[in-house]
Amino acid sequence: MLDERSRMLIEKLVERSTVETSVIMSDKQITRRQLEYSIEKLNLFLEENKQPIITYDDSMISLDKKSREFFITIMLSNEFTEDYIFSSEERKKYIFFMLFYYSDNYLSQQHFLSELKIGKTTFSSDLRKLEAELFTEGITIRYTRKDGYSLIGDEMNIRYHLMRMIIIDFSTNTNRILYDHFFLENQVRLLDKFEHFLDEQMEKYNIRLVENRKAEFMATFLLLVPRLDREIEEFYEKYNFSMFLEMDEYFFATALLDEFSVNNKYAAHYICAWILGISVGNPEKETKDHSIILELVERITHRFEILSGIRFKNREIVIQRLFNHFRPTYYRLFFKLPIVNPLSVKIKMEYKDLYEIVNETLKPITALFEYTIPEEEIAFLTIHFAAMISEYDEVSVKQKVALIVCPNGIGSSSIVYTELKATFPEFIFIGPVETNAVANMASSYDVIFTTVPNVRLFALKRPVYVVSPIMNTEEKYDLIRDVYTEVGSLTFRLPSVPGILSIVEKHAEIQDSFALEKELYSYLIESDASVRQVTEEGPSLWETIDVDCIQLKLHVQNWEEAIYMAAAPMVNKGIILREYVDKIIQTVKREGAYMLITKHVALPHARPSDGALKLGLGITTLKKPISFEGAETNPVKYIFTLSAIDNTKHINAISKLVQLIDKKEFFSVLDKSTDSRQILDYIKAHS
Repeated sequence: MLDERSRMLIEKLVERSTVETSVIMSDKQITRRQLEYSIEKLNLFLEENKQPIITYDDSMISLDKKSREFFITIMLSNEFTEDYIFSSEERKKYIFFMLFYYSDNYLSQQHFLSELKIGKTTFSSDLRKLEAELFTEGITIRYTRKDGYSLIGDEMNIRYHLMRMIIIDFSTNTNRILYDHFFLENQVRLLDKFEHFLDEQMEKYNIRLVENRKAEFMATFLLLVPRLDREIEEFYEKYNFSMFLEMDEYFFATALLDEFSVNNKYAAHYICAWILGISVGNPEKETKDHSIILELVERITHRFEILSGIRFKNREIVIQRLFNHFRPTYYRLFFKLPIVNPLSVKIKMEYKDLYEIVNETLKPITALFEYTIPEEEIAFLTIHFAAMISEYDEVSVKQKVALIVCPNGIGSSSIVYTELKATFPEFIFIGPVETNAVANMASSYDVIFTTVPNVRLFALKRPVYVVSPIMNTEEKYDLIRDVYTEVGSLTFRLPSVPGILSIVEKHAEIQDSFALEKELYSYLIESDASVRQVTEEGPSLWETIDVDCIQLKLHVQNWEEAIYMAAAPMVNKGIILREYVDKIIQTVKREGAYMLITKHVALPHARPSDGALKLGLGITTLKKPISFEGAETNPVKYIFTLSAIDNTKHINAISKLVQLIDKKEFFSVLDKSTDSRQILDYIKAHS
């Protein structure tokens, strides 16, 4: 009989048939004893089915090819769920499913014991854990002899808990077996039958859900059906739904409810809001909200360009791509729908400078909502901007062809394509595509890269590599090693970083082993210095500033003179050409004061091709503020002239500048200092 730990081990070994013991222990948070116990349990299972056993020692675990195919076969069938033993965490979720789904039925303790095949003590323990978790969300579990067990609390909070739980499980592709088991045991409408109907309605009403969102929606909707006849007046009264009644999302919602014989206007509004928050926006579709969303997207793009110092060449394409993502983002924020981004922490680490700029970019639109924009949403938008500013030359080669499968959405698809193309420049890449599309494709590809492990892909008889859209240097190193070992030269071998470190330690004292390890990984995976990531940290803010380019309390007559005077030292230092300054002036006259980033602050800049020779930043304060054309209500006193030579190297410096201009103390220093060196010393100490 298999359990959660056995299942996770099977999934890992199907993903990589040979894996380090330490990786399994770290990844699954288990001890060596627990790991060995799980292996022995799986080996008994394999022996019973006359399959080769798993071999292991202190450092490595290996799964035979025949056994791998056996595991893939049983994972694709319902056979895997028949004798499965749920963990305490899985039972806790299962209890919530039963309480949620059977809200109008009498549930006794015996119902839970029979369903989960556990004793009273175990049930009581699991129930207490669930009660503690729900209590933080204002939800309680009540038991009476008359009504049995039931959930008590705000209906929106109860639904939110289910939604968030499903989004977490499906985004990480964990616990799908739990849902399959519940739907099978409780005779919930078959997923494949519902999916067929859903696809028809999506095509009819021009609704697009990416693969993972569709899977989440189906599971949640089927569990939600018994509760959809409830009247949620506060949800209806809180939002003005008059605009939505003429939108395709509303007609789509009513079609779904008609299929399940639900006649409830509150349910229609709720499903409509939900679909708006998860479906991909279409900038070419003239919807009732098109002008509102487009205006917000244009403002965000404009402000990002101002803050980052980047001028997008294909601005219309950038706006279209951002529209696709921002429309559901807007409605998630508007309706307070749950958002889960399992990559948030990683994005903030790998793209920390860009994240700060995107965070600052979004601040003006927070006023539209009643709360601060969640970090998960900011991280998602960071991925989008990272993908849009990463530019790599096309490589035309006739070697390995790789298929990219990404069910997570547009942002993740874009960044994983960019990451893989930079890591394997000699590969030809197809996609990204969703999992369901792979079956209909000709098998003219050599390898598959996927962001989510899916057993259907492992059954295609092609090497499959599971990658994170955001990879650190160690993950890239492991990926390169695995890919070239299997599909490249048999003699290919990346040096072992731990091995190099152990040799160095024998002959020298290492000051910072973590930093050395990180740099070694970076060096070994980047064979071509021209292939760089937007995540690479460029010079710090103070390193981009020449003390001679800091000017204090200048007196100017108009905004044009202010721009020329602020840029003059940078021209003299050979950082920019005179044509660069002329281009800034022309752009202001054509587009308005695009460089105003906050009150009294301007960040004038042009494209690198307009005359930027070196990376640099000039700082100028004016004796009296001066007004720009069309921005008379926001006179400028502080000018930060930026010279960026590409779309990436200045990001680190600008992120630090964004943090500084949020501090009143910085402007006080600018106003009171009498020497340029004082300004530079302050920046050096605070950035």
